[in-house]
Amino acid sequence: MGYYTRFTLTQERNPISVETLSEEISSRLGMNYALQSDGSPSDSTKWYEHDEDMLKLSAKYPKTVFKLYGEGENNGDIWAKFYHDGKMKHEIRLESTLPEPDLDAIAPVEDYEPEFDPSKGMENAGELFLLLERAIGFIRVSQEYTTEGSTGARSIVTEGIKLLKDCRS
Repeated sequence: MGYYTRFTLTQERNPISVETLSEEISSRLGMNYALQSDGSPSDSTKWYEHDEDMLKLSAKYPKTVFKLYGEGENNGDIWAKFYHDGKMKHEIRLESTLPEPDLDAIAPVEDYEPEFDPSKGMENAGELFLLLERAIGFIRVSQEYTTEGSTGARSIVTEGIKLLKDCRS
């Protein structure tokens, strides 16, 4: 098994000749499987020694800034590493997280009035937990401004905990 990545190598500053780059790629075992002779991607491959190979290459051509770009097999695993003068100087990784929506802008807490029936037992739990989560968030925000503003939210949480206990019994 192993982890497959699709690599691309470019020269960002002070490039060496295409012929020299081609010779370097073909002379390095992992590199010649991962890259075409011009640095363009080959098939996705396992090139675990890419850092070691790139450090050697950049040490041999210290004025050239090399950029190694990788797309891993896991969704969102995209990165770029920059090598110069025998060192990896910079690494960037794609941050692929979705921002959390402002649920209060979508449906404010005061507009949300779930109906709880303790006789339904745990069927109410999902709705109850959502309400409690929002109330706890309200407490955190209101405590930043005033301690009096959180009294209403505290009573919602207290009431919610009572309802949850009723649902469990």
